[in-house]
Amino acid sequence: MHKTLLTLALLPLAAVAAEPIFNGKDLTGFAKKGGEATYAVKDGVLVGTSTLNTPNTFLATEKEYANFVLEYDFLNDPRLNSGVQFRSHAHDKATEIVDAAGKPTWQYPAATRDGHVLPNGNLLLTLSKNKAYPGGAVVEVTRDQKIVWEYKGTQTEVNTAVLLDNGDVMLTEAGDKPRLLEVGRDGLIKVEIPLGCQVTNHHMQSRMARKLPNGHYLVPQDKTVREYDAAGKVVWERKSPESKLDNRSFCSLRNASGHTLISLTVANHLIEVDADGKVVWELREGDLPGVRINRTTALSWLPNGNIVFSNYAARAPQPKLVEITRAKQVVWTYTDSSKEGVHEFALLDDAGKPLSGVLR
Repeated sequence: MHKTLLTLALLPLAAVAAEPIFNGKDLTGFAKKGGEATYAVKDGVLVGTSTLNTPNTFLATEKEYANFVLEYDFLNDPRLNSGVQFRSHAHDKATEIVDAAGKPTWQYPAATRDGHVLPNGNLLLTLSKNKAYPGGAVVEVTRDQKIVWEYKGTQTEVNTAVLLDNGDVMLTEAGDKPRLLEVGRDGLIKVEIPLGCQVTNHHMQSRMARKLPNGHYLVPQDKTVREYDAAGKVVWERKSPESKLDNRSFCSLRNASGHTLISLTVANHLIEVDADGKVVWELREGDLPGVRINRTTALSWLPNGNIVFSNYAARAPQPKLVEITRAKQVVWTYTDSSKEGVHEFALLDDAGKPLSGVLR
């Protein structure tokens, strides 16, 4: 449990006398957004107390103000990622299918961490934790948003889910006992592999895990990508390159040549390594003239060798998705007016089916 203390004077500017927005007594005029941290007023000071292994939490004014004076004293536990934002907006999160112009053609009213269009037209979605699913979940939903199958997370969150060829669902759970599971449609766990990693930050324990054709599992974990065999033994791993930035791994894809493509989020860096872990290709911020690389997360590897990546921190007019060639030429970019970033994506054809031959 860590705390942030804030003494605040937020004064709107108007023709009449300015009035403090914070009354120094209680949270009147403020609303909590996001996670499960708590806020209180103690001796005229706003006190925020974190709750470990829960999403970011914000205390926001209920009204918007065009002009104001912001003055504050701030005391923060150095272990926290805390601060003060202004002129920010909170938006309800959703998962969408959009056309080439960015117009939504389908929407599901929930934040998700992974998603796939299934052969039957339904969607397999990995839900972020919410009131209905406090441990996260995996759901299969129809186009009219009916849930026809679900797995409720049993720990802190579920970070990824993939439909396997045999009809089972592979997923990862984060928590005190991080694990990779294969779950049957009857809800029975058929495979359980403990994931070796730290247990202090559940959110970083695993990212976009995928099952390989040889039956192994490729799992991004913290600042390392690991390959587990069917018995749960680590048979290959590649640590993130040294960096002054937080170069945690997010997505990793393995092609038929045995090369692995890895996205390193905050480092704004993509690397391709061979079977020995040697970097044979990379992309960094500044390599694409006129196109920023802004917190790389999801990846798709196309049959022609081109790469599509997401810029999670990008907002319009910055590109949220970018396709590039091996020669680092930009083929196309995508953005939209949404205030949310693109965490994960799937490329679909005009019929709404996944593009053939794409690794993701």
